[in-house]
Amino acid sequence: MESTEKAGNSVHAVKDSVHVDRLDRLRADGNAAFKAGNLQTAKRHYTAAISLAESMADEPVEKLQPTRRAQLLANRCQVSLALERVADALSDAQAACSSAPGWPKAHYRLGTVLLSRKEYLKAYGAFKQAWHLDVKNPELTKACQDAYELL
Repeated sequence: MESTEKAGNSVHAVKDSVHVDRLDRLRADGNAAFKAGNLQTAKRHYTAAISLAESMADEPVEKLQPTRRAQLLANRCQVSLALERVADALSDAQAACSSAPGWPKAHYRLGTVLLSRKEYLKAYGAFKQAWHLDVKNPELTKACQDAYELL
C-alpha cells in the first residue's frame, strides 16, 4: 500500500510540475501582452492561468506572500481596470484578498478598484489593511494618505 501511495504522490508531483510550467508560461504571456497594450489577450492568458491554478493543489499561504491564484487575479484585476470593467476588477480584487489575505498587494488592488468606484471609505480601509501588513512600504503609506484626503 505504501509504495502505491508513493507512486500516486509522484504522479501528482509530476502533473503539478507540468501545470506550474504551463501556468508560468501563461502568466509570462499575459504580462507581455499587458505591457504591449494587448489587454484582451492579457486577460485571456490570465484567465487560462487562473483556471489552471484552481485545478492544482492549494499552496501554503504565508504573510506578505501571494498564492499563484492571487497573483493572477491581481494581474487580471489590473487589466480589467484598464478595460474599464470595474465590476470584473472588483470581483478579482476581492478573490485575490480571499486567496492570500496576508498579501498587501491584493488589498492595494482592492483599494484601487474601490477608489475608481468613488468608495473612498472602503478604499481607505483596503489601503490601511495593506499598510498594516507592510508598514515600511512608502507606496502603501501614500495610498492611505491619498484615500484619507478624499474622505
